[in-house]
Amino acid sequence: MSPSAVLFPILGGIFAWLGYERGASGWFFVWMGVSGVGLGLAYGGIGPRLMGKRPDGGRAWWSYVVFGPHFLISWLVWRCLRFGREPACNEVSPGIWVGRRPYPAELPEVDLIVDLTSEFAAADGIGSRAGYLCVPMLDGTAGDPAAVQALISRLAAEKGRLYIHCAQGHGRSAMVAAGLLLARGLAKDAGEAEAILRRARPGVALNPEQKRRLASFG
Repeated sequence: MSPSAVLFPILGGIFAWLGYERGASGWFFVWMGVSGVGLGLAYGGIGPRLMGKRPDGGRAWWSYVVFGPHFLISWLVWRCLRFGREPACNEVSPGIWVGRRPYPAELPEVDLIVDLTSEFAAADGIGSRAGYLCVPMLDGTAGDPAAVQALISRLAAEKGRLYIHCAQGHGRSAMVAAGLLLARGLAKDAGEAEAILRRARPGVALNPEQKRRLASFG
């Protein structure tokens, strides 16, 4: 079980208690508590479908009711990091771009956008494109093994240019892109695939779970 499955409900309980102690003025803390419990359920086994992301990149209305504080914090972090020196995306191999959740103006010329986020709705003008594929994964995870393997197999057969993104282009998207390098024979093993990505996008940092999943693709 992911540590997040335990950590989020604990934090949620703390915030809910703080909100209860504050009375009517503590409603936001209670809301954060509900969001924390929901995240615990998602990481505990229900998976990213609990976050309400739709195939077109939009989001079910009820997901804002449950996860509103989490979405807000994720958006603020993403927004702040956009002002750093790291570019929105990098071409890690000819025709394969890895990057953060983009605005349309930040996109290179690509034929297919692969959105791996579950915590963000697609920006306006992204999800409505003909070449848009939404495969939500929880932040910091390696996703469902069968779904990720199917995605990599599909991308390996694609002839066009790809933009693979998660929130920042460091974890989920890097793992999938590295798996794609292996599937296309552009890297001999997981270590080389990760090294190729890190040379192109130094911020890439796969966590242990993602490294293990990548090794299983080799």
